[in-house]
Amino acid sequence: MLTLKAGCRQFEEPKGDYFSQIFADCHVKYKELGKVIRIEKQGEYQEYFEFRTQKQEKSLLYFLQNIFKKSRFRPGQEAIINKAIQINDVIGLLPTGGGKSLTYQLCALLQPGVTVVIDPINSLMKDQYDKLRQNGIDKTAFINFQSIC
Repeated sequence: MLTLKAGCRQFEEPKGDYFSQIFADCHVKYKELGKVIRIEKQGEYQEYFEFRTQKQEKSLLYFLQNIFKKSRFRPGQEAIINKAIQINDVIGLLPTGGGKSLTYQLCALLQPGVTVVIDPINSLMKDQYDKLRQNGIDKTAFINFQSIC
């Protein structure tokens, strides 16, 4: 039996299996993580992300290192995570291989409920699915629909 939660209120008392509950419309309210700092040096612009607190930085690095097995964030990832974790709309522009998938996967893990990711490239979806499974995230599904004409 599935139980729907919305607005952090439970609509129906679960009977027995608490692990089959579905949560929706209930978010953790995260504070702003920091800001992007832009500096100019000898006519060239450089950007880096500055966290508000060391605790926030260490907390995110914990998930990055222990779940995704990465030692540090790539340029631009923190700024995307900063917006997405606050449930703000964000368009993340990073180069191919820049780690866009990690940004929404990390934010999805830090919020309750279900996250649906739609990607038009089947090989990318399969790759992401395989990597999530390898990292111990087993509540994933890879749905591939191909129409035959």
